[in-house]
Amino acid sequence: MPPLPGPIRPPVGDRKRQDASVYIWVQVTRGEHLFAPRPIEAEQPKHIQREWALRRNTTWYNLVRPDTFRHYADLRKLLAEYAQQLARDIDSGTDSSLTVNEQPDAHTQ
Repeated sequence: MPPLPGPIRPPVGDRKRQDASVYIWVQVTRGEHLFAPRPIEAEQPKHIQREWALRRNTTWYNLVRPDTFRHYADLRKLLAEYAQQLARDIDSGTDSSLTVNEQPDAHTQ
């Protein structure tokens, strides 16, 4: 994501990566966000898991509400595009095992 102007920088650590994963899972499966797998959260210490759980609904609200903060709107746009591509790849049988930042290995093509 491009940096936001101004002095406030939203956190983009493991919790935000987990939230992004949940958003993509919901878009691809059409499931409920409360039932999405949370493997990054599961690896955290119990006290961190509790902190993340307390923020879960607030973060989800910010990701899906139409009049959200710019950071969440930009993030939602990127995630929705990725989820659509992932769903197309799955439906077509294309290898979509690469992450967003990975490039195909030239030796495997």
